[in-house]
Amino acid sequence: MANQAKLLWQVVRPGQKPVSEAIAGSVGVAGDLANMVTDSVQAWMLAALFAGGAAVAMFLCLKQISPAAVADGPELDEKIKCLPCDVGHFMTLSAAVFSILWMIGGGGSGIEAIGQRLGVIEQKVDVIGEDVGEIRDASQINIPIKRPKTAADHFHNAFLFHQFRSDSQTAWTHAQAMYEGTAPVKLDAAQLFYDVGSAAVGQAETLTRMQALYEKNRDPSLLVVMARAEPNPEKKREIVSQLKTNAPDYPFSWWDPMRPETQSTSGFSRRDTEKMAAAIDAQIDGLRKFRELYGAKPATHWAFRPNFLGNLTDLAGQMETSLQGTRATYEQILSGEVARKAREEAKRQFEEARAGR
Repeated sequence: MANQAKLLWQVVRPGQKPVSEAIAGSVGVAGDLANMVTDSVQAWMLAALFAGGAAVAMFLCLKQISPAAVADGPELDEKIKCLPCDVGHFMTLSAAVFSILWMIGGGGSGIEAIGQRLGVIEQKVDVIGEDVGEIRDASQINIPIKRPKTAADHFHNAFLFHQFRSDSQTAWTHAQAMYEGTAPVKLDAAQLFYDVGSAAVGQAETLTRMQALYEKNRDPSLLVVMARAEPNPEKKREIVSQLKTNAPDYPFSWWDPMRPETQSTSGFSRRDTEKMAAAIDAQIDGLRKFRELYGAKPATHWAFRPNFLGNLTDLAGQMETSLQGTRATYEQILSGEVARKAREEAKRQFEEARAGR
């Protein structure tokens, strides 16, 4: 056993081949960099690769050399110059460098940890939160972020585990983490919180938590989603009124494509017609305010993934045009134009019928 240990030390001891050792150290550093910049490579995978390669090479080395038959000195030096010994020496040093960096990083990247400590790598969470939604394209949508740090990271993971992996509990953990710090004020985040929570703990419990979150951070997107989920028309109107009062600068306070505003009347009197016309005027005004507020900032300001929301500015414009046509009809009714045309048409048909007798 002592001879085997002595032989192993002779194989792995540093200082034998400076060029090879420099390359081995570079490979270990490259592994740590890969652990820092990509989510598809796990640290334990790299550690297992280095350690496994070194172990296999050492095993092959010991198989072809009998430690008891090898003396010290030049004869031993010649014996340990085989290919398995060289590979074992290389992989062992790579594993050592990577492991040291891994431990410095506390399970993460050692280079990243050192850079943060020295101030070389500055993390501005607000800037990162805005940019992450743009750089995580469709090719990364099914890869979880292993060390989520921002609300955008937790949104990514919650969306992935809810939509693609049907893991409601893990998704719920990340959905709650989105609101642990500063409220994201993103409509798709609030909707995801509601969807994931309804699947994990039930709709009633989720709405209760959303109300508590709103009282804590005043994120208006939470109220927008609560209005969507409210089945009672009167309570829905109360929530919308609260939105318009407390968050007048939030576009979805004024219009939400998932919150259709239906108006009905009990009769056809002038008062009923005026009431409907006033309601349409209010909807048109809300659509105009929405377009003004929503278009004043990039779509990524309002949602982590605005591409899933569609082109809301154009949609609001189309609805405004449609409502303006409806409003013109009510204007004709109120002005008596419709009644006048109806009388003229009836008179014409009566005269044609009388002339044909």
